[in-house]
Amino acid sequence: MWNHRGANYIDNLPAYLFSAVRNNVFRALKKEGRFIPIDDLLVEVQLFYPDADSDLLKKEFFKTYDALVNAMPPARQKIFRMHYHENLSTKEIAEMLKLSRGTVQNQLPRQ
Repeated sequence: MWNHRGANYIDNLPAYLFSAVRNNVFRALKKEGRFIPIDDLLVEVQLFYPDADSDLLKKEFFKTYDALVNAMPPARQKIFRMHYHENLSTKEIAEMLKLSRGTVQNQLPRQ
């Protein structure tokens, strides 16, 4: 940010910093191979824990997942749910919500 101080104007510094940190964390986790897709994580839980434990862990996981999604701003929640729950592409979401595709892509977490 300091190196590009003259080139960019940031309207919302807290949001900018949050996004920058979040994206760097995702990049670091992916680079280390520690970013595990949810489906793979749930399969691992079932393989490594007895039935009762895996059921409890899945319930806790989805409870936490719902809390994180519900903590998003309403517009981001809608885009997130459309993309990950309804399997719509960013182009389809953009058309339905009358947004640019870039706006939709910016509202989704990096993979």
